[in-house]
Amino acid sequence: MDKRRKLTDEKMDQIRRLIKQGRTLDTIARLFNVSTTTVHRIKDAQSRGEVKLKRSSLFSCMNLIKTGLPFRRVVWPEKLYYYYDLGEHWFLQVNNESGCEIILYTIDFSLEDLMAKDWVVLTWDAVATPEQTQ
Repeated sequence: MDKRRKLTDEKMDQIRRLIKQGRTLDTIARLFNVSTTTVHRIKDAQSRGEVKLKRSSLFSCMNLIKTGLPFRRVVWPEKLYYYYDLGEHWFLQVNNESGCEIILYTIDFSLEDLMAKDWVVLTWDAVATPEQTQ
């Protein structure tokens, strides 16, 4: 019998809130009946600004991308990311370094990009520039 449990999105959000509040990993693990390693992985992903615990394929990120969250590949420059505009139904490529946003109706990814397993979905806080956070 597999004793590993999949945490719901709601429980993941609760764990992230408790981590932000400064609760110990051990306390959170006991509260949700998971290992401290699991809580540590959530904390690490949170500190990197990543929504998912594992870097993965573009396809496995699709449900989060559809909600309009920013996404990118790890091997790309850190200031470059994309997101889907829910209101206009197009993609935007954002370069925080240059301040440019480019509207894209289609995205031209290489075959290497499409097959890569290093895609991440980010929080908006992770891609905000210092001017945007003030």
